Amino acid sequence: MTAIGKEDFEEVFGHLTLGITIINTYIMFLYDKLIRPRGLESRFAFINPNVVHVGSIISKPYEVIAFVLSLFMASKDTEKLFFLPYNTGPNGHWLLVAINPVREIIYYLDSLGNDWTTYPDMKKTIDTILQSFRAQRDIQVPRSRVNNISWIKMECPRQRNGVDCGYFMLRFMKETILLDRLEIPSTI
Repeated sequence: MTAIGKEDFEEVFGHLTLGITIINTYIMFLYDKLIRPRGLESRFAFINPNVVHVGSIISKPYEVIAFVLSLFMASKDTEKLFFLPYNTGPNGHWLLVAINPVREIIYYLDSLGNDWTTYPDMKKTIDTILQSFRAQRDIQVPRSRVNNISWIKMECPRQRNGVDCGYFMLRFMKETILLDRLEIPSTI
């Protein structure tokens, strides 16, 4: 269980940039209050942002790939949406990457309006994970479709300051779970 300290409360009540403890606490809240009571465990899952972030992607890419691939393989026969709250670095920006590995679709939600080309290491790692997932499931695709992973930039509300990215990212996850859809609508 995550321990919440005084500084974590100050983040929320002071409307400051959210840290990893608050993000993980809210993920537990979403699971306990929205996913488990509604029997949605087979439809939605979370990728731990303590494990997958810009630092780990750069310093330990193979460990990140193995970790996420093991999550995907555990649900390899079931279509599921995996939420990856992604932080871009120290004092960085939070954005949401929602991945449907079976369909090879990545929904990219960024309250700054950037697209995934802003974070090439993240994109390359996720593409590699999905290609490995495809290979481990022994899915054959024509050469013309080898890189046919669909990245979809979602239109979403924009933050108007330098601190709201974490709040928006949490909202995107909550609203998607409440819709109980594996496809994220074009506007959220």
